[in-house]
Amino acid sequence: MSNVEQVIYVSRARPGLGGDDLARILASARRRNPAQGLTGFLAFHGQAFLQVLEGSPAALTSCLASLVTDTRHSQIRLVAVGPVAQRRFATWSMGYAPVATRHLDLLPEARRDAAEALLQIDADKALALLQALAADAAATGSEATPAPLASGAGATAGASSLFSASSIRWPAA
Repeated sequence: MSNVEQVIYVSRARPGLGGDDLARILASARRRNPAQGLTGFLAFHGQAFLQVLEGSPAALTSCLASLVTDTRHSQIRLVAVGPVAQRRFATWSMGYAPVATRHLDLLPEARRDAAEALLQIDADKALALLQALAADAAATGSEATPAPLASGAGATAGASSLFSASSIRWPAA
């Protein structure tokens, strides 16, 4: 049985990041994630990314090591890290949805500045928002169509976290 961990992070998008950039991010993730046994969902609003990734500690470490050097975003903050009994985003190689106004009701502080509210989100609200976005995307059959995982990628996790954020070379603040 392999261990499955979940990582949720937020980051600030590079100024001027556009739809073509998002399309490239998603295409790359959807191409690479199944072979690595990774699943996840990406949300975007204004200048803020919110993403959940699920997979083995080794796959998450490799993916995050790549993400921290990606110049399309900065100010990466881990919101939650730990084992999961089962994947919550198992059918998504990398789902995507923009954060719609109706979803911002989960963040009362978003009335002032939605992107800043996303960048300061806590673990419970982040997971609730990502699950709501994924449910809407699945129900509407949006462009963020789930892609199948490589066989055996949906295993359950052990009791303690094996992923170590300290193994990532984080950029200087």
